[in-house]
Amino acid sequence: MSKTLIVGDPHLGKSTITLGKTGIGSSLNSRVIDQFNILEWILNTALNENISNIIITGDIFDDRRPPSTIISLFIIWLNKIVDNDINISIIMGNHDSIRSGAFQMSALDIIAAADIEGVSIIKSITTLHTLGASFTLLPFSDRRSYDVNSNVEALNILKGKLPYELAEIDNKSAKLVIGHLAIEGSLPVGDEIDDATNEIFCPSEMFKGYDATFLGHIHKYQIMSKTPFVSHIGSMDISDYGEQDHTKVIIIFDPDGKEHYRYLEIPTRPLRQISITVPENIIDTTSYVIKSIQNEKRSFVKSIVKLNILMENPNTVNIDRPLVEKSILNLGAFHISRINEERRVAPIKKSAAIESIDNTVNENTAIKMFADANIDDENKDNFIALANEIVKECSSSAEGKI
Repeated sequence: MSKTLIVGDPHLGKSTITLGKTGIGSSLNSRVIDQFNILEWILNTALNENISNIIITGDIFDDRRPPSTIISLFIIWLNKIVDNDINISIIMGNHDSIRSGAFQMSALDIIAAADIEGVSIIKSITTLHTLGASFTLLPFSDRRSYDVNSNVEALNILKGKLPYELAEIDNKSAKLVIGHLAIEGSLPVGDEIDDATNEIFCPSEMFKGYDATFLGHIHKYQIMSKTPFVSHIGSMDISDYGEQDHTKVIIIFDPDGKEHYRYLEIPTRPLRQISITVPENIIDTTSYVIKSIQNEKRSFVKSIVKLNILMENPNTVNIDRPLVEKSILNLGAFHISRINEERRVAPIKKSAAIESIDNTVNENTAIKMFADANIDDENKDNFIALANEIVKECSSSAEGKI
């Protein structure tokens, strides 16, 4: 029997501008280094766990036209994988494809053209058979993939393919689905779904007959159904502050193990977003902010930090940024991505002169203006007289009620 390692979407190159520390000279952005450090950790884990197969759920690159450097580094990593007799299957995600009408191209085509033995690029539904287990691999697809008029039609076509894949699997084998699709009811946390009008949302029951389903695409790990077991594995790395409290995992599937599924936490770089409100009566804003940071209960060690400061008093002086930055770095932070300072807008007070202005319009003037603009000359005088009479009657009735 063989063990398989399942890895969520890597999104190599993501958040370099918003989170990364710029490299010096030809050095890589720190976020790219972080992401490839995780890939090296995955390789070491695979070797330590005697893994035979690795399956990646898609979105290898964040940019649909990734820089050549990132593609080259990824190919180097792939060669390390296969040099250690590990097969790897890469499922195509929505970020891996560029569509132009009916034509599609992908950066993964470059990897396919490299023809690395042991590396498979999955661009259509495929069932991979290993010792003790079979994996139905589902690349990303949407309504346009099936050239139909509605998402319901596209979903029905996709659902109709699964029974044929199941029929190919030996009853004695474990049956798993790994893919890059959104499960109905799942919660996106970022830019996972870039075209909701054409997105296929899969109901959990469509995977009935399989022992477990693990999908990428959605970045937060979440279990959507226990019978059948259906979940999103989540992305490989924490890539924005909306994910700062997420735990990223890989899954080791062992058909012979006491636990068929083991979750290992990925050593991702922490993100820390701090929000501090400075009260109106504070004069030394820098000291107040530094003290507030030092009172934070979360660890800043090796983290990327974003600091949001709200000044209650619009006249409060700015913080001393170098001092605040130094205090954060002294707590072990790796990088400060941004410091925002905002102030509450002071309410506009009405002056006595403005208060005394009467903006009401005289009824007679309003009637005449309306008549000049809308009534012909022959009927204008009669209209004005009648309108004034109505106004008088209404005013008298109102006074009588009072």
